[in-house]
Amino acid sequence: MDVQHEATVVVGVDGSVMAMRAVRWGAADAGRRGLRVRLVSAVSGDVAPWRIRSW
Repeated sequence: MDVQHEATVVVGVDGSVMAMRAVRWGAADAGRRGLRVRLVSAVSGDVAPWRIRSW
């Protein structure tokens, strides 16, 4: 199996001010390097879906 890996800048997001700064930095870095940027977020299993904040 031939798998190609495309380089990606990955940024964790939690809605905080620092996370938003990280998103801007990651997007700028990816742009300079010609890469994709992927934003990721995680929640614990005990959080009700309607309580998850969208950004």
